[in-house]
Amino acid sequence: MMKNISYKIRLTLACVLLSATSVQLIAQTNNDILKQADRHYQYANYARAVQLYEQVVAQTKLLVTQEATPEQTEKLQQEKIDLFTKIADSYWQMRQYNKAKVALDEIKNISLVKLSNKEKNRLAQLYALTGDYKKAADIYDQIPGAKNKAELYRQDDFFGKLKADSADWTIQLLNINSAYNDFSPVIVHQNILFSSNKPQGKEKRAFGWDGNDYTSLWLFPIKDLKNIQEKPTQKNDKKTTTLQTKKIAGIYTPGDVRPMEQRSSLKNEMPLLPTTQSGKGVRVSGTEKFQFNIATASVDSLGNIFLSVNNQKVKNTQTSSISIMQGSWANQAISQVKALPLDGFFATMHPTVNKQSTLLIFTAKIAESDSYDLYMSKRNDPNQAWSVPVKLAENINSTGNEVFPYIAPDGYLYFSSDGHPGLGGLDLFKIDLQQAINKTGTIESLGYPVNSAADDFGWAQDTTKRAGFFSSNRYANADNIFSYAYLPIPKSMFVSGLVKEKKSLDLLPGATVFLVDKEKQIVYVDKADKDGRFTFEIKNHGEFTLKGLEENYFEDCIDINVPAPAYKQNQYAAKDILLELQVPKKWVLENLLYDLDKWNIRKDAQAPLDSVVAIMKKYPIFVELGSHTDSRGSDTYNERLSQRRAQSAVDYIVSKGISRSRITAKGYGETQPTNECKNGVNCSEEQHQANRRTEIKVTHNPEPAHTLDPNKFKKGDILKTSDFPEGFFGKCRE
Repeated sequence: MMKNISYKIRLTLACVLLSATSVQLIAQTNNDILKQADRHYQYANYARAVQLYEQVVAQTKLLVTQEATPEQTEKLQQEKIDLFTKIADSYWQMRQYNKAKVALDEIKNISLVKLSNKEKNRLAQLYALTGDYKKAADIYDQIPGAKNKAELYRQDDFFGKLKADSADWTIQLLNINSAYNDFSPVIVHQNILFSSNKPQGKEKRAFGWDGNDYTSLWLFPIKDLKNIQEKPTQKNDKKTTTLQTKKIAGIYTPGDVRPMEQRSSLKNEMPLLPTTQSGKGVRVSGTEKFQFNIATASVDSLGNIFLSVNNQKVKNTQTSSISIMQGSWANQAISQVKALPLDGFFATMHPTVNKQSTLLIFTAKIAESDSYDLYMSKRNDPNQAWSVPVKLAENINSTGNEVFPYIAPDGYLYFSSDGHPGLGGLDLFKIDLQQAINKTGTIESLGYPVNSAADDFGWAQDTTKRAGFFSSNRYANADNIFSYAYLPIPKSMFVSGLVKEKKSLDLLPGATVFLVDKEKQIVYVDKADKDGRFTFEIKNHGEFTLKGLEENYFEDCIDINVPAPAYKQNQYAAKDILLELQVPKKWVLENLLYDLDKWNIRKDAQAPLDSVVAIMKKYPIFVELGSHTDSRGSDTYNERLSQRRAQSAVDYIVSKGISRSRITAKGYGETQPTNECKNGVNCSEEQHQANRRTEIKVTHNPEPAHTLDPNKFKKGDILKTSDFPEGFFGKCRE
């Protein structure tokens, strides 16, 4: 995490009431220093340039008096913007991001619109780097083509999804790292081939970009790699044997994947770089022949090595160009190196080649662009020339930078991007290689903890396809190489919903629910709980069927498509299962009244009995009509009265065309009260009324609504679709 630091002297545009009568402009008071700084900046000697620019900041007094004209004020603002733009860019190129942010904030404080889109993008990245994604989103709103990134940064579950697989990864720092920048590991046989700007010799001259050594290739046996627990510590003693504050590398670290990356300083080299703790590994033989930077290699199975080289002067300049070269790789040495004829680019770098040496994907920048994109070139035979490079599609290349591609053994193309939404800086993404070639598919973030708020890049994968190495500057803005192991813990999807009666929407506790995995033809069984809820835990996704089953209910089923789980535990809310009641097992006939001490059917009592007739004509059920009295009167009297009333009701129903064999009369008297109102108990009229009732009870249903007996199934049963009647899970709603 970057520390917030401030310049000792901040320039201000506030009006100061002094006796001065004019405005002191930067160019007037620091002309010689500015010329020197601009010259160093032009030649990408950022370390020296920013020292001089800071000197200008410290020595210049920008005073605006009351007499200053609007033109003078505007000119002063513009000079301040120009100065801090160069300061910010210098610190950015050297990857001193905290200082770059302070300089960009100086410009933002004048006016956000004064920042170019490139500078806005940098400032947004710096906010993301410190974890302030809201401010990053606010700035991305101001950048054309970055609205989607801003919207994703504001989504509540966006970062939860990126961290969903964190338990699947084991990330560890390696003992290979030095006090300098170590990055872009490549697995070559039993060794790790990596890039580093650690000292190459006592007399080696430093790289004027940031005052450190040139980048080269180093080799170390994988068997000697060890994981270490502590993070790099910041120490002033360069001779300490522990990991130290890193020395910034040159042109190949991700912080330098910006405009001007194609330059390295030739004129402004610095003599003597102190030899400090140099980490592990030996420098690859053959790299000493290169005058400047060499890094990010890829090796095919035919003994060819492809690498990024910063080795040739650009005509009429004091800078050198970056290009991809091909050489021979044998006996852990590089030879016969020659440039690949990749024309039409301002810079090419970061090659990755498949093992057959028929597909090349690389990073490139055209002259008129401010960002880097991924390109590919093909050939049918390793002896043929490479085809004209083709830019990968917009599903991969964004408005930002796409860099450090890697063709992996698992069939995916891995790359880093600061243009696609992520945790900040360069994040690692992957896409199916064939889809990338065909310009289809969707990229996928590797998520946390592989990705961090810093720069994460340089993916390498071993033959198990679940382990390997990558590089990141998550510690003190310094590149280190990490090992990773991926052991995915199965994700769970909890499919849940309610079972209700279709018309009343009453919950149906105890109902049987089936979940059918259509692909595997497996059936899972659950019973609705006391709240009518069912829940299934599944480990896969795809097409499923839910079906509810209960006695005397018409069944209901729903086809669902369960998405791939994003987290370790996910919820899928299914639609309610609606079971329509065919006929209740028992119900009370409301408003069936009798005159006192009478049993004949009154005219107003015919309606409830007619409803029974309608049901019995619709369904071939057999029922008992039971009549109940309250406890007032003798037991014998109440029993006789209830039997007579039940018989009268049955006779009425039979008179309406219902067979007498299907309905019986039963007088219960006062033997089955619905409350405590028995003999000798004082009760209210309402309590007595509750006991005076006529009930219909289904005794037999030869054609029940349910097609299977739900009592045959238990919660937790796992069955096959072949265990059910053909078509049982068909014709479902969506």
